Amino acid sequence: MDSSDISNVLVAIDTCTDDFTLGFKRYITLPSHVRLNIATAHYLETGCLDYLPRIKKFLGDMTEYEYINWLKLA
Repeated sequence: MDSSDISNVLVAIDTCTDDFTLGFKRYITLPSHVRLNIATAHYLETGCLDYLPRIKKFLGDMTEYEYINWLKLA
């Protein structure tokens, strides 16, 4: 992702409702192709379609700096 895409994701996270966890906000603001790649990778690794709890924990446990660096690789 380029810097403008990352900025858009970070702004979208800030505008999300406070009812969601940080991990879920970070997940739902990702571009659809990134979300699809996450789901596909999880299914190929585990054979399970229930990936949301795992990815919410993964994204929620990251610091802001780690998340931005992760987005650069996405």
